[in-house]
Amino acid sequence: MAKLKHSLFFAVALTWAFTACAQRESELTRLEQKLKAEREQLEGSKLAPPEIRNYVAAGKGQIEAAAAGVTKVDRVGRIKATVTLLPNGTVERVDFEAPAAVVTLRSLVSQIVNAAGPFQSFSPEMSDIDKLQVTRTWVFRPTGLYLE
Repeated sequence: MAKLKHSLFFAVALTWAFTACAQRESELTRLEQKLKAEREQLEGSKLAPPEIRNYVAAGKGQIEAAAAGVTKVDRVGRIKATVTLLPNGTVERVDFEAPAAVVTLRSLVSQIVNAAGPFQSFSPEMSDIDKLQVTRTWVFRPTGLYLE
C-alpha cells in the first residue's frame, strides 16, 4: 500500500512538472514571437529606402519646428500616432493608438501636424507610393516635444 501511495504521488508530481514545463514553453514561444515581430518592425524602419528615410527626417524637422511654436503644454505624457500622407504632401488623416482619455494629447498632435503641413511632395523615386504612413510615439515633456 505504501508503495502504491509513493507511485501515485510520483505520478502526480511528474504530471505537475510536465504541465508546468509546457506552460513555460508556451510562454517562451509567445515571447519569442513578440520579440521577432518587434525586431522586424524596428529593422523595417531602418531598412526603408534612403528616399523614404530622408522624406521622414524632413517631415520630423517640420513637426519639431511647429511644436516649438506651441508655447504651453497643458499635459505631459506620450501618445502613439500614425500620420498618413498623400503624394502631394497633404495630410490625409492622423490616427491614434490611445484611449479617448488622452484627448488633450490627441488634439495637440493634430494641431502640430496641421501647423507643420503641408509637407513636401513625394520625390520621383517615391512615385510608386500612394500613401505614406509614419508612426511615431510623441512624448510631451515640460521641456518640449520628443518624437521616438
